[in-house]
Amino acid sequence: MTMAARSAAANIAEGNARRSTSRETQMRLLDVARATLSELSGDLRSYLLLSDEAPWAESDPDARAVFATRLDRPDYRTDLDRNVSLHILAQRAKFARWLDSPDPLVPARALTVLVSRLQMILNRQLERAHAEFLARGGFAETLIRDRIAARAKAPPEPGAPPCPGCGKPMQRRLAKRGPRAGHTFWSCPDYPNCAGKPAAH
Repeated sequence: MTMAARSAAANIAEGNARRSTSRETQMRLLDVARATLSELSGDLRSYLLLSDEAPWAESDPDARAVFATRLDRPDYRTDLDRNVSLHILAQRAKFARWLDSPDPLVPARALTVLVSRLQMILNRQLERAHAEFLARGGFAETLIRDRIAARAKAPPEPGAPPCPGCGKPMQRRLAKRGPRAGHTFWSCPDYPNCAGKPAAH
């Protein structure tokens, strides 16, 4: 149970940290976190069942209160480490009446509700990440776009032949794989967008 909770938190943190560089990695890590939260939810339910108890009903006042308790938006502009810790402590304090109960069944039930809330948040976050991926592509697509843009800015080599597809001066490149690995060839600067086939050099 403890390992599942730690793993979920770590994967959420790492996934969100990777959002700016790789949406694929972000989605993979968030999906792992979602699976780990399912494991944690099952562990909490098993604990309650082994105690001959069950989670709160959705209509239970405590369940409704835990689900409805809103979290504050963080403000980490200065003194990052301290303010992150203070924010976490302040948010935990909102649930202290349940999490610090001397009856161990109360925090178990409260955590079941909180895990359910977090699963809903992760589902929405994964949907947004997937939509962004479909609209903008991922890490590999970004690298290809950047490489094509850098090629397009490079000055043409003297004597470079025109691309048979678009007419732009071709660029000399080095084959890295295949039977001609280590040999140079002419390639369109807009490859792979241009339909012109690179001419052997």
